[in-house]
Formats: sequence, structure tokens, C-alpha cells
Amino acid sequence: MFLNYLNKKHKNIKFTMEMEGNNELSFLDVKVKREGSKFVTSVYRKPSFSGLGLSFFSFCPFRFKINVLKNLLFRAFNICSSYNLFHNELTF
Repeated sequence: MFLNYLNKKHKNIKFTMEMEGNNELSFLDVKVKREGSKFVTSVYRKPSFSGLGLSFFSFCPFRFKINVLKNLLFRAFNICSSYNLFHNELTF
């Protein structure tokens, strides 16, 4: 198996492998779902996601607050593969 081959190359480096379940696999912050011959992507959040972010009423520069929103929108737009998934991300 290729995983065993990689793990034998150096004693301090260990690789892991995740198998897909229910036709879904998470990779970085993307959830990839296989539907027939297509892949559908959406934003993935760990089960430990708390939903905490930068408070708009915090004492920090206004540009930080705007850039947090821009980053979330940019991420959702680039990751989601359909309008419905993008809309779900915006309502979240």
C-alpha cells in the first residue's frame, strides 16, 4: 500500500489517509461530494466549529472588519459549485 511506503521513508513523518463516507470527503476547508459523475463542492466546517469571529463592535480598525466579510464572501464564492450552495453559505 502506498501509505505504508510513504510512512517508511522517515521515522518522524507519519501520513494519514481518510476514506470517503456517504460519497463525501473533506479536504482542507472544502467538502467534496460525489454525485454520479460530477463533484459538488461546498464549504466544510469541523464539528468543533464554534461560529465565533470578529465582533463588529470590537475595538479594531474598520478595515479589519470589512476584510473579514470580504474574505468570507470570497471563500464561499470560490468554493461553492452551485448557486444554491453559495446561497446557503450566505444565509449561514
